[in-house]
Amino acid sequence: MPPPPAPPENWQELSTSPREEGAAKKAKEEAAKKAEEEANKKPVILEDWSLVRTKNKLVGWVLARNLYMAIPDEVAQYAEGQRISSYFDLGAVEDEEKGTKHDWLWTTSSKPQEFDFDRFRVFYWNRRRHRYETSYRQRDLVGYFPVKVERSPDASDRAIFTLILQDDKGSFVQKRYSFDGTLVHLVSTEAYTPPSGDTPTKATPLEPEKMKPKPPKVNWFQREYQKLRQRIRHR
Repeated sequence: MPPPPAPPENWQELSTSPREEGAAKKAKEEAAKKAEEEANKKPVILEDWSLVRTKNKLVGWVLARNLYMAIPDEVAQYAEGQRISSYFDLGAVEDEEKGTKHDWLWTTSSKPQEFDFDRFRVFYWNRRRHRYETSYRQRDLVGYFPVKVERSPDASDRAIFTLILQDDKGSFVQKRYSFDGTLVHLVSTEAYTPPSGDTPTKATPLEPEKMKPKPPKVNWFQREYQKLRQRIRHR
């Protein structure tokens, strides 16, 4: 007996039902379309802009990455690649060897984002070691300006600073901290409601009658000329 013939090369396609073949073809087309959409999707470029006011009272927007914060280099070296978004003087310290130094609070941002800062840090000057050290820090925050710094009303003359933060549920809280020159203490946590001016509102479209173009202005010579033409016509 002769040997049996070999199966055709497309035996798998022949054994597939038309319904299964159509479903596989549709799934393949959808996968190719999705891959093409992902390839054509362009990343959104975010940039931080800061509203600044100069000494001569000029106000305008500046690209934040072009701003230089005039905080001492002894503190700025600890930024660790973060952008310093704000800084505040918490008080002066007298050092016998290094002279007058200051304690600092700063807020930093790790990348362009929809809020103002994602961490803050307090530095104090160690008079015994003659260097700056970290008193307190927090990371992975959602923080908004303004940051307020004031002096304690009692005789201790401690620095009090207030931060506006947003929790995981989207609620705003206002936290007050006290700095005694070495340690930071949480004083209070209160619910915070942003001012109405900070809440975005939709623009109100103009009514059709208000969108009509205004008639052109006519000067004195044109008015007199039109009057003269009307007189001639009546004659």
